[in-house]
Amino acid sequence: MVTIEVDEAFAFDFLSIAVVKAKKKLNGAKEQLVFYYDSLEFQLGIKFHDIIESEEYKELIRLNEKIYDKLEIIRKDPNLILASVIDELNSERYKIKKKLQFKFFNKDIKEVKSNERR
Repeated sequence: MVTIEVDEAFAFDFLSIAVVKAKKKLNGAKEQLVFYYDSLEFQLGIKFHDIIESEEYKELIRLNEKIYDKLEIIRKDPNLILASVIDELNSERYKIKKKLQFKFFNKDIKEVKSNERR
């Protein structure tokens, strides 16, 4: 395994994706979720619990579940959902990550969206 530094919001988005995969009962997802959960909890302590109980984190889970469900539909028939639907959900997710990052860590995220100007 390798370790890279990422924005905290990125890590919580990643954790929320692991939550969705565990909810969908994908093979190995529960173990993966526990591993990520424990790692973040160890690094952040009490702040970790404040974040996972926040509306922003719950919204990341909701959006990632919605994206997952739309992608499952697309896998069955690519013509059923427009790419713009996924793009819009990803844009919403990006805004929530920015909000989470600023609320809990008082800084912006480093992720750059292709349609965003800095």
